[in-house]
Formats: sequence, structure tokens, C-alpha cells
Amino acid sequence: MTALFGARELQIISVPAQGLPQRTTLGVEIAAGKVSDYVVQVAQSLHPEHLAGQRALHLGSAAALSSDGRAADLLAPFVEIQGDRFIYDNPSAPASAKDGSVIADLFVIFETPDGSRYEVHPDASSTPTQVFVQVPQSVAIGTAKVYVQRPQYLSNNGAWDQLVGKESNRVQLSYDARYIFGGLSGNQLLVIDSQSKYLAARIPIGGDYPAPRSVAISPDNTRAYATLRYESAVAVIDTVALQQLDADGNLANGVSNIELLPGARPFWIAVSKNGNKAYVSDEVAGRIYVLDIDPSSGSYNQLVRTLDVGPAPSGLRGMAINASGTRLFVAAPEKMLFGSAQRRRPGLRDRRGRRQRDLR
Repeated sequence: MTALFGARELQIISVPAQGLPQRTTLGVEIAAGKVSDYVVQVAQSLHPEHLAGQRALHLGSAAALSSDGRAADLLAPFVEIQGDRFIYDNPSAPASAKDGSVIADLFVIFETPDGSRYEVHPDASSTPTQVFVQVPQSVAIGTAKVYVQRPQYLSNNGAWDQLVGKESNRVQLSYDARYIFGGLSGNQLLVIDSQSKYLAARIPIGGDYPAPRSVAISPDNTRAYATLRYESAVAVIDTVALQQLDADGNLANGVSNIELLPGARPFWIAVSKNGNKAYVSDEVAGRIYVLDIDPSSGSYNQLVRTLDVGPAPSGLRGMAINASGTRLFVAAPEKMLFGSAQRRRPGLRDRRGRRQRDLR
């Protein structure tokens, strides 16, 4: 199920394995001045022994805890999942086979379009009907399906040695481009709420002095890509959870960016109409970096190609893609060298002097 942000009415029809379809009518609205405050409720009737029933998903912000148990300085995005029978005592099982009877046994699973699964234990404050979990920085929450998994032992001729995972129904969030993103010269991205016109968040970007500059949004509005002038890289932002994403999906090596070539000085970024590629210009070289930004791709969030554009004695600047998505136009300023302009190669410019590349 996909439900959009904003004030609107939704009708959800669930078809159980037995019985008549159930219709749920609900209203969805984000209160003014709130950041990513979202609730979806679904009528659900499930047997406790068969499945952990998930009937609501709520995304909001809370104070994250540091390793010593104290509240951290920054707010972190949390998912609150409301449901029934997330834990099950399994009364027939012996004491050694009671997995799934306490909150610590549960997993909240974020499943991404490429099939990857990120498993996170719920926060200790969770209850049998409310599960809280911090959104991992390895997942763009708007692209993921979220569900709860409960372990449970089944009797195998009285042996109780068959461990299975009981899964709730899956819920996926979508986003309707509510926020406006802009880079600062230091290490932050500003987020403006387009409805309230207020500053909604400041998202910190890792690095000594990354200096985010140009920002482009994916067509599905789930991710923002920001060029980092002094990091030779591009940062990825979750536009729903409002946090920086780990580009390689492996938090063991820290929150990483999309690395360009050594010495690159990224200036502008443009995203293809189909959302599969992003193009980054270099302000000191006649080079365009092509990034794979398709969440279902095996090379997701990686540099996959470079395009050389010349002559470009002063590097490249702004870029734009035409309406059909077949041509990329890039500004390539020239300067006078020894009293004369650099000689132009025919066929590389349009009538206004802009470079162009065929994307077909």
C-alpha cells in the first residue's frame, strides 16, 4: 500500500483469506509546522498465532540516545508501528522455545527495491501494540516497505525445534514534495516547509568542510542529491526522514557519500526524467560524472561513467535536461587566452553557445 502526504481522504480495501473484503476510510493530514508527522490506519483481523498484525505506521522525530543512555543533541527520525499481537507467549511451547514473547525478540525490517533487507531491533520503549524503531541511515524510507517480523517455534512432533518468522503486513510511505532543500557553504542542508514557509530542519552533512552546493531531487521525491564542492563527492539525503543517507548501504564504514574521481570539483547536478541517472558537472575540468540513482539497480548510488566535454578551459557549470529527456545541456564558460578565445569544436554547442550531449 502506498499513501501520500497531505490533506486527503483514502479508501483502503483489504481482502482476507476468508470472509468478505473490508473497507477502511481514513483522512491523512500533516499538522502545520510539524516535520514528517504521518499516520495510516488499516482495519485488520488476524489470528495471534499466525501473524503479527500491523495496522498503523507513524513517522516522526524523537531524541536519539547516545551510547551512555543520555539524549543526544540532535533529533532522529523514528517509525512508530501500531498493531496487535506483535509478541506472542506461545503457551504450548516449553520455556526454552518462547522466542517472540518479548519485544527484544522482534525485528523491524526495511525492504528496499533491490531486494535488500535491513533488520533493526525495536527500541526498548516499545509495547505489545506499539513498536518504535529509529530509521536506519542505510535506507531511504520513502522507497522501502516496512514490516515487523516475530520469531516463533513450532512443534515438530513435540520437539519444538522448527523456528519460523511471522510477518506483519507491509506498508510503504510516499512523499508529495512538501519540502524545499538548499545547500549552505559549510556542512548543512536547509529544509524549508513549502506550506508553512518556515525552516523545518537543518540536515548535517559529514566531512570537514563539504560545502554542499547544487541540490537535485529524484522524480519520486524520496531522495535529494547534493554536490559537495570540497569533498569530490555527492551526498544523498532522505527527503522523508530528513537525514543524510549512507550511499553504499553499509553503516559499518560510516555514512558515506557517492565518490567521484580524485580531485573532482562538483558544481551542478541534474537528474534524468526517468530517475535512473544523475549528471554532475566539474567546475575545473570539462567532465561530467554519471551516477546510477536507480534504487533497484545493482550499482545504485555509484559513479558508473564519465563524459568528456571540450574545450572547457574554465570547467563546466549549470546543466539542464530537455523535456524529452534525450539531451543534456551544460554551460561551459570560455576565457581569453593570449588575446584570443579558445577555438570551438563544431557540433558541440547550440545557437546560444551551450554545450550539449545526446543522452540516447
